[in-house]
Amino acid sequence: MPKTNEFDRLTIEGAVASAVRHRHGQIPREDSTGIERLILAYALCIDFGLIDELLELFSPNGVWDGRDFRYSLCQGTAEMRSFFQRVCGPIIRQTHIIYPPYLWRDDQSDSVFGLVPFSAAQATEPHKPNGGPHAYGIYQDHYLRTGGTWRIQSRVLRLRLVRQ
Repeated sequence: MPKTNEFDRLTIEGAVASAVRHRHGQIPREDSTGIERLILAYALCIDFGLIDELLELFSPNGVWDGRDFRYSLCQGTAEMRSFFQRVCGPIIRQTHIIYPPYLWRDDQSDSVFGLVPFSAAQATEPHKPNGGPHAYGIYQDHYLRTGGTWRIQSRVLRLRLVRQ
């Protein structure tokens, strides 16, 4: 099983403090644009139940941790596929709004960390997102570039607020 990195184990407060300390780790515009497109593609794949496309956004040994939202910890493609097939459908049952990410780089040029605020509404009926719970959270991400393509290495969902 892949190990999570130190950033994944931080509380959200610790992650924000780490982000602010590394605010000078500038990322070239081409890289930040690629990562921002990856973040948006994730939300669209979740909202439309595009499981195969969603899994392509992750590294093969990627980690998805939704325990703050009472979901699973999934390590690797097989666990993620099993989980997302249960919670994502082909009709819109969720709607995600992604806010601009806060991205920074450590000493490795092919490794970027990010905090991505988001809102998500769950529909109780198809195409009626106001009928279910609404959550606000932050994705605590680690991205890796392999073969010229940015992928999600780890994504930890951090809950900030839920409205029923």
